[in-house]
Amino acid sequence: MARKTIRIKLPRKSPSNLLLLLSDIKKKHDDLGANSPLDATDAAAIDALITSLQPKYTEAKELEAGAQILNEQVRVGLGMYIGQTAQTPGTGMYLTTKLRDLLLSLHKGNEESLSLYGFNVVVGQARIPRRRKEKPA
Repeated sequence: MARKTIRIKLPRKSPSNLLLLLSDIKKKHDDLGANSPLDATDAAAIDALITSLQPKYTEAKELEAGAQILNEQVRVGLGMYIGQTAQTPGTGMYLTTKLRDLLLSLHKGNEESLSLYGFNVVVGQARIPRRRKEKPA
């Protein structure tokens, strides 16, 4: 006869789901009253956790939404938002590209000196492509 296995997954990566599960457990305990298998100290501990953590979680979600709005504004200003290119005037990418091109023309032959301005400069050599031998038909 096969051995019976039981697996109950806990929401380890979702604070909202774990708070919801704790609330459901507390609600069921309250509904069962004296017939509840939970003892009073565990129920009180669950209630204290929910009471202390729910407002913090709600505030964290609100702050996260505000942070996403601010991050979006930064990305727009830098020219990294959807649809923007290095040619979008007034953005950080536009100015950086313009200055890079200016510095490249001023330091022609000594491109490594752009690293002094903070650019990541990699100088290499490309191989000259060889002609492929045509295969006989």
